[in-house]
Amino acid sequence: MLMAPIIGHRGCAGHAPENTLAGIRDAERVGCRWVEADATLLADETVVLFHDDTLDRCTDKSGFIREIDWIEALKLDAGRWFGDGRFVGERIPLLSDGIDCCRALKLGFNIELKTHRGEGEHLGQAVAAQLSSTENILVSSYDQNALTSFRKTQNDCPLGIIYDDLPKDWIKLADDLKAASIHLWAKHLSKEAIDEVKATGRDVYVFTLNDRLEAKRLWAMGVDGVFSDLPDCVMLEA
Repeated sequence: MLMAPIIGHRGCAGHAPENTLAGIRDAERVGCRWVEADATLLADETVVLFHDDTLDRCTDKSGFIREIDWIEALKLDAGRWFGDGRFVGERIPLLSDGIDCCRALKLGFNIELKTHRGEGEHLGQAVAAQLSSTENILVSSYDQNALTSFRKTQNDCPLGIIYDDLPKDWIKLADDLKAASIHLWAKHLSKEAIDEVKATGRDVYVFTLNDRLEAKRLWAMGVDGVFSDLPDCVMLEA
């Protein structure tokens, strides 16, 4: 198994603002050994942890993430929107901050390459350049261009391909990229898809599960791990 049976989704998105250092720390606090977060590019090609193409949902400003630079990103509050005020002042972190935080906490880190405007090649290159070590790192994406670009300079880092539905021709791309895992949407998951992937020797990870009974059902079907916003709830019967 590459990762763990339970991976904190966007840090620990049910307990702390997603894609923040507070979320990563919360994931470790509740017992996670692996976390996932989204890496994306700013206008100045800085790589930060952020999911959406717009700032509106997860910060105190509006606009597009690709239209601000790092100096502007530093001014944003990425915690005020969440919960009871405990996270006011939380900032959008650099990818490098997320890597350092995970290493300090001895967490594995699944970095999802998140593209919005066809910048996959640039994002793949930028993330690859920041990984001086790929120990306990797995990089994943929906974006084939991002993964291909990343693989050109990071030959040994484990890669995961994300699909909502497993396509018929998935094996060719997985072989070309030397992909180690396939990440599938729980809504469209089937036993046939799990078995097909497992037959090639690859891990299967499923997103996003916040119900422990459903997670147990998927583990029984052969899934290697689940991404969860509420990993502590899923762990109760892990």
